[in-house]
Amino acid sequence: MHKLIWSAGDLLFVLVVTTVCVALAVTWWRFRDTRYPQMTNWRRIALRSGLAGNTLSLVLLLGFLALSLLRKEAMLTHPNLQAVFSFLFWTIFSLATALCGAFGRGGARLLVMTNGVVLTSLWYFLGLANSL
Repeated sequence: MHKLIWSAGDLLFVLVVTTVCVALAVTWWRFRDTRYPQMTNWRRIALRSGLAGNTLSLVLLLGFLALSLLRKEAMLTHPNLQAVFSFLFWTIFSLATALCGAFGRGGARLLVMTNGVVLTSLWYFLGLANSL
């Protein structure tokens, strides 16, 4: 049985992804229609779109990490993960979710924007790591 050995960079990456997961869960919990009744409809839609985009980006990021881990452990033989995941598209998409989060209010705005920027950098670093 092969042991999984994590370097400090791998551990830091997993901690950042876990932090984004927790922050998204907190944002979904905090952002309810009853908490922000003073927001206009278009701002609520923009913030909710940013939050949904963050969630979609995170789910695909976790899927990529799972596939790459299975490929690394030789449980899955997929020739090229770059063909499945478009890193440039998801980098731009995550940045767009951060811009959508700018239209929110309070803590939800801060969390959506921060998650968007962090997801943008994670997709960018994954793209750099897989371009070699």
